[in-house]
Amino acid sequence: MKKITILAAAAALAISANAEVANSLFIIGPLAGSWDPAKGIEMTKVSDGVFEWSGEFKGENEFGFVKNLNNDGDWTALNACRYTPAEKGEVPVVGDNQMFYNGGETDYSWKLGAGNYTFTVDTNTMIFTLADNGGGVTPPPTEKDLYFIGESCDWTFVDANILEKKGDGVYTISLSMLPAEVQFKISAQGWSPAYTTEDLRMEANKTYTVVTGDGLGNMAMADDVEDAVITLDTNAMTISVASGTGVSGIAAEADAAAEYFTLQGVRTDASAKGLSIVRKGGKVSKRILK
Repeated sequence: MKKITILAAAAALAISANAEVANSLFIIGPLAGSWDPAKGIEMTKVSDGVFEWSGEFKGENEFGFVKNLNNDGDWTALNACRYTPAEKGEVPVVGDNQMFYNGGETDYSWKLGAGNYTFTVDTNTMIFTLADNGGGVTPPPTEKDLYFIGESCDWTFVDANILEKKGDGVYTISLSMLPAEVQFKISAQGWSPAYTTEDLRMEANKTYTVVTGDGLGNMAMADDVEDAVITLDTNAMTISVASGTGVSGIAAEADAAAEYFTLQGVRTDASAKGLSIVRKGGKVSKRILK
């Protein structure tokens, strides 16, 4: 009995030594708009070092907890005040879950499916308690929702367009305009997986091999593509951008009415502020309206 008591005391001491008591706590990740060091949902402080949040996950989300946000966009500083699970992408159980505070050695996050939850985080005991308020804790789906994400939506999933599932591992999205040199990737929330060719001079109506992984380069088209249809096959690991008409295939008409598109390829009008894509007959150009 004495040996068990000593081991229990040692375990308690290890957890206590790992504790980092917070004065404020924020949820970070797509739930807060995007993975951005300056974005977070502030949790309600219920007592010293203890914080609570209740809300809905409309789909699968990864998330983490930090003591402070960083308006300078410094991920190193943000991760230095971050609470993490033991493993990346860990699905928490209903009830108590152990947290770790390692000064930025890892950037691991938790992962949850759709549902209504209450989070209670005790930074004194380093315990994250999960309560299911309806909908259930669901394991991550085998096929994740994929998004067209890039410079056109400032790399934020909240503004990104979702791809349509066409079959086993096949996803598509149609855009009225895919501007040249606008960099993008196809990715699930949390950037896992994120698909790219790492080719910034892609051509329409060609098939390219995609790769996934951390820190890979983006992709972009060499020329503007009108009526673009992007098709990603996650089984064959290929992507293609088909052009319904093609910039070079339309005869220019002097009296044709001008058409306006956002960088996301969405049709707009002549009064739209900022950078727009303008199509007039067979001629495509960019315009900035202040």
